[in-house]
Amino acid sequence: MTLSRRSFLELSALATARGLIGCNSPGVPETISGRSDTIEADLWTDETEPAQLEVFDRYVCPAGITQLEQDTLTDYMPDSVSGELLPLVMGVIRKESHFNPEAVSNSGATGLMQLGTFTAHHAGLQVYQPEELVDQDARFLNRAAMDIYVSRMRDMAADLSEQELIQIDARFDPGTNIAQGAAYLEELIERFDNPGFALIAYNMGPTALEAVRAQHIQTNDPVEFVQELNQHRQGLTWHNRFSGNDELLNTRKIDEVVRYFRLVSAFEQEY
Repeated sequence: MTLSRRSFLELSALATARGLIGCNSPGVPETISGRSDTIEADLWTDETEPAQLEVFDRYVCPAGITQLEQDTLTDYMPDSVSGELLPLVMGVIRKESHFNPEAVSNSGATGLMQLGTFTAHHAGLQVYQPEELVDQDARFLNRAAMDIYVSRMRDMAADLSEQELIQIDARFDPGTNIAQGAAYLEELIERFDNPGFALIAYNMGPTALEAVRAQHIQTNDPVEFVQELNQHRQGLTWHNRFSGNDELLNTRKIDEVVRYFRLVSAFEQEY
């Protein structure tokens, strides 16, 4: 079975998300020994063809780390990412993009560490920034503009070569994406003086996290914070000091934050 580069990336993301890549596969996620992908077993469906599973079963390392993960470590990981930061970055990549460098989220976040347009723009990266869709700060003009932007980005990722993509938007470059994402994580660790809160901020945003901690959940333990956050089943309203508006952290976002923190924390232990 021969796969194009694009097909391989898509299938790799699908298989990794469902826990299908790993030693001792193929099989449903429960059959994979010692990998936290089993936590995401609810993502399993019967859509993946046996022939695809056979391809991925061959594309693994004996120790249980996938070749996609090994390639990321070997080919793209900056030397500056080391020590305790390295497993955290790997865990974030695994949850954010499943090691697909061409991943584009519904909110326009792009690449291995899912960098947003605003964050990448202010880091000085080349960002796809059509003026009819985003303002000068690379913020989307409205929800419809965001949807159009995401559709264009995904079409380009499907149709263009890797080098063509990188020329349009540097977030598609794996090494650049990791370097900037890791630098942002380091900024958050310094800002919150805690890697756990930095991880939460990476997902929910530092402004929202600071406000929720100040206004609702006063704890210095990120695990306790997530546990208490998970108890607010009606959502939380927080005051945005920049916009001057009250904003809602709804139940769906709370579930996302809780799941994100628990999964990445588990993934981090495996690197």
